[in-house]
Amino acid sequence: DRLGLLVWQDLMFACSIYELTDDFIEEIHWEIIDNIRRIRHHPSLALICGNNENEVAVADWNIPSLEYSKASYRRQYHELIPEWLTAIAPELIYWPSSPSSGHMFESPNSDCSGDMHYWGVWHNTEPFTYYRKYYPRFMSEFGLQSFPELKTVKTFALESDFNIFSKVMEHHQKNSTANSKILTYIGMMFRYPKDFSSLLYVSQLIQAEGIRYGVEHMRRHYGRCMGALYWQLNDCWPVASWSSIDYYHRYKALHYHSSKFYQPILLSLEEGKDEVMVHITNDCLSAVHGQIKWQLETFSGEVIQQGSLSVSVSAQQAVRVLKRTFQLTEEERCSTVFRAELWVEDDCICSNQVSFVPDKHLELKKPTITLKLNSQGARQTLELESDTFCKYVEIGFPKAEVRVSDNYFCLFAHEKKHVTFETKNSDLLSEIQVRSLVDSYL
Repeated sequence: DRLGLLVWQDLMFACSIYELTDDFIEEIHWEIIDNIRRIRHHPSLALICGNNENEVAVADWNIPSLEYSKASYRRQYHELIPEWLTAIAPELIYWPSSPSSGHMFESPNSDCSGDMHYWGVWHNTEPFTYYRKYYPRFMSEFGLQSFPELKTVKTFALESDFNIFSKVMEHHQKNSTANSKILTYIGMMFRYPKDFSSLLYVSQLIQAEGIRYGVEHMRRHYGRCMGALYWQLNDCWPVASWSSIDYYHRYKALHYHSSKFYQPILLSLEEGKDEVMVHITNDCLSAVHGQIKWQLETFSGEVIQQGSLSVSVSAQQAVRVLKRTFQLTEEERCSTVFRAELWVEDDCICSNQVSFVPDKHLELKKPTITLKLNSQGARQTLELESDTFCKYVEIGFPKAEVRVSDNYFCLFAHEKKHVTFETKNSDLLSEIQVRSLVDSYL
């Protein structure tokens, strides 16, 4: 309520059809009544959803006793529960199932109406580019797994267990084919990591980049797609999972990425083999007026092309503001980066970057990154500068619990990046560990 975050509240029914005996109906009746009375006053409560994936189970999963299942489903979610909710909380919005088209058993997981779950990326190991095949009205579930960071793994595994197919690591992975899927996606995006710690690191990058790729696509189609909820936020134990925050409340790369791809004004880049389209999504209630500054540059910072243009995007609109085509050799595709920034007056309010080949084909150089720490009481400001372009710069504190203002970011050659954090230990500079993508394989 205080943060202004809206809550989609599921009732606790999922992936099943229930036998509606009198005792069962009595039990779920009072369970629902008690819990809705407990939460109904919260202004953050956006809707009550009857179940997760039960409608699509009846429609598409070839379950037995189909006619009984349809009748049971209809009675539970379209008769009993709406009646109970109307009696105690008529002001609440009720959505019978997720996903659902809003028309019982009619294409419940379509991208044409209602909400959609999409698991082709992940469960079917489809590439991230498949996100761009769909234009859901509301994407209420999609995701990718990753491992937690090494500090978290050390709470349940010995160094002798530092292999993702060891007994301990497999015990902390409850999706039986997930570890092989993670390796598959690493192979699609990155060079093979050189050690266990690097594998954990790049697993978080596939998760972060995959979800970013999907959310940016959906937000470029604001008006048709009005929301995207990734699965999942957090963990109930230290484990490999779909979460963006691990059991110890440590942010994964995805959580840092999400603060950028969910920001109210988004600049996103849609790349082709030799072209880039720049999009602005304005989720605010007022127009945004500013200037796009863009450039194509080498990893050493040499500018090949650059330009700027004035833009104006109305409230709650998504607009393609620029398309640029370049004549690049294969060598240049592997050694250049396109970047764009949106400036409003004297402030850069959002930015993005993209290359023309998968990250595994980029000819990244081993960087020299200099660090400077400035302390003002408990507030620390870390300045980073590199002699070459770095992707996914990670700032780690192996011996301390520190949350930085930004992480897993791009660092451009000879440009300073400032990251802040809170700690009373001003001697942390010697303990800070910094790595980037190239360090995962060289």
